[in-house]
Amino acid sequence: FITPSQALEGRLGYIATLSDAKPIHSLGFTLEPRFFLPNEKPTQPINDVFSPGDFLLHFDVTGTWHDIAGYNEYFLEFNPTIGYFIHPRWAVGTGLLMGFANQNQIVELSPFARYYFGTQDTRFQPFATVSTSTRFQFADETSEPSFFNLDVNGGIGLDFFITSNVALEGLLQYN
Repeated sequence: FITPSQALEGRLGYIATLSDAKPIHSLGFTLEPRFFLPNEKPTQPINDVFSPGDFLLHFDVTGTWHDIAGYNEYFLEFNPTIGYFIHPRWAVGTGLLMGFANQNQIVELSPFARYYFGTQDTRFQPFATVSTSTRFQFADETSEPSFFNLDVNGGIGLDFFITSNVALEGLLQYN
C-alpha cells in the first residue's frame, strides 16, 4: 500500500508449454495500481460505492518474454483505462493499449460498458463487462498476418473493496 487508499500490485509468472513441435518458455510480469475516485468527497461509506459522475481509473504495465525453440521474443504493453459512471451501476469508458514487441508495435483502442449487479451495501461488487477493441499493428516485416484487427470481448468479474475508493479486481473474459 502506497497510501491507506492506494495500492500497487505486482505479479510474476512462468509458463512452460511442451509439445512435439516447439517447446515454449514464457516469463511475464504485471504491475497494476487501481483507483476509484468519488466525484464529491474523498471517502464515502461502503453502501454508496458508485455515484453518477464518479470515475474508474486503471493502469497496468505488462511484460513477457518467450523462448520458443531457441527463438527469443519479448512483449511490453502499457494500458491506461478510464471509465465514467453514468448511473450508480453503469460505467462506460475506454482503454488505450500501447504494445511493443521484437519487430512489432501495437496500438489498440477498447471502448467498454460495465454493469455492477447486486446490492451496494457490500464490499463484494460483481460485474459484467462488454467491449470491442480496434487493434493496429505496425510490423517491420511484411510477413505479419494482419495490420488491423477488430475484436469483441465479454466477461464477468468481481471487485473487492479494501477501502471505499480502492478495490482488488478479478476478471474472467472471453475475447
